[in-house]
Amino acid sequence: MAEVPWLGRLVASRYRLIARLGEGHIAEVYLARHVLIDRLSAIKVLRAELGRDRGMRKLFLREAKAVNRINHPNIVEITDYGETVDTAYLVMEYVPGEPLSRHLARGHVGWERASRIGLQIALALSRAHEMGVIHRDIKPSNVLVIQRRGGDDFVKLTDFGVAKLLNTTPVVGKPTTGFLPAQLTPGYVAPEMRVLGMLDARSDIYSLGVLVYEAATGSLPFALDRDPRDTAPARRVGELLPDVPPLFDGLLARLLQTDPEERPRDAFEVVAMFRRILSASEDGPEDDPPTERMAPKKRAKTGPKLLTMPFDRIGALCENAFRLVTDRVRESQHSVASEELDKAFELVEMVRRLQLLVASDSKALAALEERGRAIRGQFGGRLDELGDHRSRAMGWASSIAERGDFVRTQRLSGAHPIPAMDAFLWEEATLEHEEEVSLSRADELGREVDELSQRLELANEAIEREKTTLEAQLEGHVAALRALAGEAWMALDALAEPFDLRLPTDLGARI
Repeated sequence: MAEVPWLGRLVASRYRLIARLGEGHIAEVYLARHVLIDRLSAIKVLRAELGRDRGMRKLFLREAKAVNRINHPNIVEITDYGETVDTAYLVMEYVPGEPLSRHLARGHVGWERASRIGLQIALALSRAHEMGVIHRDIKPSNVLVIQRRGGDDFVKLTDFGVAKLLNTTPVVGKPTTGFLPAQLTPGYVAPEMRVLGMLDARSDIYSLGVLVYEAATGSLPFALDRDPRDTAPARRVGELLPDVPPLFDGLLARLLQTDPEERPRDAFEVVAMFRRILSASEDGPEDDPPTERMAPKKRAKTGPKLLTMPFDRIGALCENAFRLVTDRVRESQHSVASEELDKAFELVEMVRRLQLLVASDSKALAALEERGRAIRGQFGGRLDELGDHRSRAMGWASSIAERGDFVRTQRLSGAHPIPAMDAFLWEEATLEHEEEVSLSRADELGREVDELSQRLELANEAIEREKTTLEAQLEGHVAALRALAGEAWMALDALAEPFDLRLPTDLGARI
């Protein structure tokens, strides 16, 4: 059996790795339980052979920087990150779903379900692109699907490990060049990335088209060995599946255009098109995934596992043990030194007070995290609104420009009478003014997005500083609680020994 080097280890003094969920080219993903607040998370750990490479660590932790700029319900949240002596790690929300690739291994899902999945990915991309982040690796294995009651899918986009970070100006129409990561998956990479190493938000839009096409039909739109310079269109979905709406077929044809200029201008437009396909009366995806069920804990066979036991059980466990000891002392004819009972009582009382401090710290940390989510959600909603308005302004300007080109061509053709030429001249001037107004409005909205993004980044930094302080305080109090509880338990165990009294090591135990 292959060795699992990190399984069972404690990362950053608080995350116990309890199961391996998967592995990739550079990292392994584990299910972890936070030993302080008893919460499940997923932790991505840099592979052992790469962990000591400082450059690889920097690239690896860039995912946290990318995701923390976005904060969207359809993107897996990163709640913590850091480095140890021999590796780097990312702590993510635990999503109790499975990759879309696993769904597709069982068969294609049809155009309607593919549209619902595509809509949610497009929503995630619209936020990411507006925040200056290009994913670059949209594919089924990076999409987690949670099936709800009633069969509805809730989708989470993950793995921003090869994301391209730009400034906070919207990235549509602003291509960039650079290193093309080797781990990008053939078949999903946009042609301009393969040929020139250039990309912008429309490169993600192309990859989304490949993913939705595959989800709907069960096959990729193009062969893996296809020449990226080949401009032949993909086979229409309508030829592969019966009863496919023309709107769906037409949308995929646009998403998969070889020339980025022929694709939708941004993810906001893709969202609008998917919504039209699914109809305006359809309810959108819910905001939060279903809460995972906690696995029941096994009863300890010896003493209580105070170093890993959830802190909120420790005080009650010690108080329960003290009560059992004092009850047995009263019932028995044995004499027990009062100073020994007094010492045990004092220790248990100190444990109780420390537990109240820990509970207060934990509550404050949870409230801070919730406040952070609320702030990011508020900023994110406004960013989505501004981005959508900007997209519409750009679309309107594009339509006006097309009309202006037509009018100019007619005016210069000399094929119309003078009155018509005068009308063309007047209309051309009007269109130029309207285009200028629309572009000016788009620029204004872009500046508002920049300003709002900067404010969001400052708010995130402030919350992160406060969170670091609270976590350090919580860890200190929990460490003291566990140490003191161990001392109290030894005193109680010594008192119980003459009576052959076995103290319960968990609150659910029976005597």
